Amino acid sequence: MSYLFARRALVRQLPVAAACALMSAGAAAEANPYYLKAKQAFSHDSNIFRSREGSEQSERISSTGLEVGINQPISRQRFIANAHVERNLYRDNDHLDNTAYGVGLRADLETAGNIGGGLRYSNNRSLASFDSYTGASRVTERNMITRQDYGAHVQYGGASLLVLEAGYNHRDQDYSAEAFENREQRTDAVNAGVRYRPSDLISFGVSARYTRGRIPNYTPTTADKYKRRDLDFTTTWIPTGLSTLSARVSLTSTDHDVAEARDFDGVTGALSYRYKPTGKLALNLQLVRETNDETGYYFEEPDSPDDPLEPTALQETKLIHTMRVGASYEATAKIRVNTGVRYIDRRIRVQSGSGSDRTTVVDLGATYTISRAWLVGCNLGWTQRSAGDNSADVSFDYKSRRASCLAQLSLK
Repeated sequence: MSYLFARRALVRQLPVAAACALMSAGAAAEANPYYLKAKQAFSHDSNIFRSREGSEQSERISSTGLEVGINQPISRQRFIANAHVERNLYRDNDHLDNTAYGVGLRADLETAGNIGGGLRYSNNRSLASFDSYTGASRVTERNMITRQDYGAHVQYGGASLLVLEAGYNHRDQDYSAEAFENREQRTDAVNAGVRYRPSDLISFGVSARYTRGRIPNYTPTTADKYKRRDLDFTTTWIPTGLSTLSARVSLTSTDHDVAEARDFDGVTGALSYRYKPTGKLALNLQLVRETNDETGYYFEEPDSPDDPLEPTALQETKLIHTMRVGASYEATAKIRVNTGVRYIDRRIRVQSGSGSDRTTVVDLGATYTISRAWLVGCNLGWTQRSAGDNSADVSFDYKSRRASCLAQLSLK
């Protein structure tokens, strides 16, 4: 009797035990929302200032960085925040030594009804890339760029066939070098539109966008103000579970008060295609056609969902065409290989003249995950720029080679 009683009691307790086990497994599987990363990298650049052939100067750089962050879902909402600081030391050009930093905040908001939206803020400071410079000569002083972006968006409709969307974006861009004061900009952009979503696999959108911008130091005595109007047509298509296509075509008109050479009336846009044929291989393609004045769309894509979006610095150009092809391959559970090719075609309009150039950038890298906490990796890169005919006043040819290796500790 005691045996039968004990057996029946055990049977009655099995559902409770199973439920407890599932809850424990779910809690264990839930990712820790907090993370801490520390890294040390060493790199070599054969042409640190992107100078003409025969004037190259190589450099070795040490970069020590620390990053903290949180990615926390709260009911229907999600809060994402990160902050990083990095100390960069140059062996031969110690006047370039700098401390870079950045903070990013994002809140994805959703109500129980059909209203959703989000808020974002970022502030980053780093050494300005010599790749983006224009002009007949190179500025070799330390030039720190500070970029502040914030904005909000809202949508009404939830999972409905039609969704109303609206948003606001603001950007400040400042340089520490006096020679780059004419690149500093302040922009505000608003947009409103509607999205038609006949299924989960495809959607179409149309919206109007209006941007007001100001270049406070276009000349030493004159500021330039401009207005930009866009009519955006967008679509997102998921033909299979392995690929995603996103596209935007915009009818764009820009009017400058002073820098009239940068006025533009025409078509801009962007195309992004992601394809993952296997669990190990991922491919992506990006095409962008944009003007110097764009504030809302010209972003570099993050390497992973955990990486923050880094806004591309506004350049002293009228029109930029960019093509980027990338691939990543999980060779093993611990080894990942990345490669990419980027082609940039610029139409340059500056006070000293006009012209064009074309830049090709190739990268190849690999990482090895030693353990859950430790990762090491190395990367090789090549850059080559060719100036167009009659462009000697605004650009010139150069080449550079880069190599870097890093070790990273991650705690979650």
